[in-house]
Amino acid sequence: MSSLTHPSTNDLVAQVLRGDVPPPQRVEELLGAGRELWESDEEFETFLSGIEQRREDSRSATVRS
Repeated sequence: MSSLTHPSTNDLVAQVLRGDVPPPQRVEELLGAGRELWESDEEFETFLSGIEQRREDSRSATVRS
């Protein structure tokens, strides 16, 4: 079995500061990503409601099993 090593947090920060890797995106940019996927806030809310309903259905099915 091979042993994988991962860089430490300090190494990762140093890579970002040197410009070796791009810095993480700002939260505001991440929150706005995909904004154009829905026609309206109502359509987005319907999408989220569907996810919540499927999760609840899945939880209920697990409890009944």
